[in-house]
Amino acid sequence: MTLPENEIKELEERSRKLRVETFDLARQYGGYHFGGALSAVEILVTLYKKILKPEDIFILSKGHATFSWYPLLIERGFNPVISGHPDIDIKNGIWCTTGSLGMGFPTGAGLALAKKIKKENGKIYVLLGEAEFQEGTGWETLLYASQHKLDNLIGIVDRNLHQGSGAVKDILSLGNLVSKLNSFGAEVYQADGHSHSDLFDRLCAAKETKEKPTIIIADTIKGKGISFMEQEQDKWHAKFPLGKLEQVYKELGEECKDIKSEIEFKKSIDLRKDFGKTITEIAEKDDKIILLTGDYESGLEVFKEKFPNRCINMGTTEQSMISLAAGMAISGLRPVVYSVTPFILERPFEQVKICIDQQKVPVMLVGFDDYPEHGPTHAALDASATAALFKNIKSYFPKNSSETKEAIIDAYNSNGPTFIRLKRDYAC
Repeated sequence: MTLPENEIKELEERSRKLRVETFDLARQYGGYHFGGALSAVEILVTLYKKILKPEDIFILSKGHATFSWYPLLIERGFNPVISGHPDIDIKNGIWCTTGSLGMGFPTGAGLALAKKIKKENGKIYVLLGEAEFQEGTGWETLLYASQHKLDNLIGIVDRNLHQGSGAVKDILSLGNLVSKLNSFGAEVYQADGHSHSDLFDRLCAAKETKEKPTIIIADTIKGKGISFMEQEQDKWHAKFPLGKLEQVYKELGEECKDIKSEIEFKKSIDLRKDFGKTITEIAEKDDKIILLTGDYESGLEVFKEKFPNRCINMGTTEQSMISLAAGMAISGLRPVVYSVTPFILERPFEQVKICIDQQKVPVMLVGFDDYPEHGPTHAALDASATAALFKNIKSYFPKNSSETKEAIIDAYNSNGPTFIRLKRDYAC
């Protein structure tokens, strides 16, 4: 099937308007993940305007793109709760809580299998970020989906070549993704992720695939539609364009109007820089300090500048990162693991329990909070309860800069497993 030219024009105009709505909603509800939201616009518009049927299910596995998704749900009559990452609300079109990467695709496989068991029609469409295939769950899902011939499962990879803290190839390269996906039993197509006609053709072909899952690799540009975001893609994963809104709306062909924010902004408290400064001071005296980060580098600027070879970005491989840190500690090094609190304490819970807690190795786990408005996957509301489950890990919950410095020094001197939660009371 080929899309008529007039329909392509309509889709292009809807995509332009969706980019405007993305900024409108983000301004109203405190969103700031623009790069990956803008790269996914044509994919979302093509799906919602030309592909999805009532019996189909869509999952946004790359949950940070949510502000480009909500307007399409609202357009279909849904009333989703607006937050920085989606939380399950089936009656309003949200079938899966996402934000922590690698969750949507296996959930989609479960829904696809359920349709097979129940003999129901319909496809399961899952939109993923490229870096989700740094997580083991993507490959585990493909093994299962191929083994059980889930031809009703269609994954679309938004391949904008970047992730949270930089280019995928520089952080944890996926190499030849097409050949890897093929080797795991998937039918693989490639598409121009900003071409509605190309996306439509590949999605139609995917619906005809038999006895295997399909993956469509959609090549996109992070920050698509906004010139300064396209030019500096690494800067705009999670950053609000303060002082540039007039330019944003002008490039999108609209006037920048006043929008009342639903968020009450408060004075910011962010202890990450205090951590970065203190751990750098310790590392200057101890060359065994190695810093492992899970795709987050905010607060680590000084450390990374002074010790580029001792700051290792592990991408989104949280579970492996914990076990790897344990191995380094067993060898005599002093690894420090740094990421959003749920991603180093709860997602890799068993690795923390067995590799660090039970082995009593000197690994320092440092987690920071995220906005509560960014959804449950990034909240650390139960961090103290989770930390209390570990028998041998000493935990710290500093409330200010001086307490943060004291906690880091004490954790280092303890020569055992430790966890430090960095408070962030900032915006909301």
